[in-house]
Amino acid sequence: MNAAPIGWSEYARLMLVLCGILALAVVAIRFWLPRLSRWNKPANGPIEICARLPLEARKTLYIVKAANSYMLLASSEAGVQHLAALSPDECSAWREKSELSSAKF
Repeated sequence: MNAAPIGWSEYARLMLVLCGILALAVVAIRFWLPRLSRWNKPANGPIEICARLPLEARKTLYIVKAANSYMLLASSEAGVQHLAALSPDECSAWREKSELSSAKF
């Protein structure tokens, strides 16, 4: 049984198809997955993450609302640390600013 050798045109077509599949995977991961994850929101409870700021790999700042108090937390490889207690006035002003800036777009 003799297999016919693959020509350059077939090789180029195969590479084009593989690049197309890779581009589709990148688009799906970059744009569609975050939209799908919005549907899987956890149930409302007494704890809410109001803001999240990634600083670098595995280091993040959070503003968390627990019951009626707000706090600034730092998360890193070492664990979670309480940095400061925030007043509700500071957080409500910040929320109003962020809602106004997101409404403009």
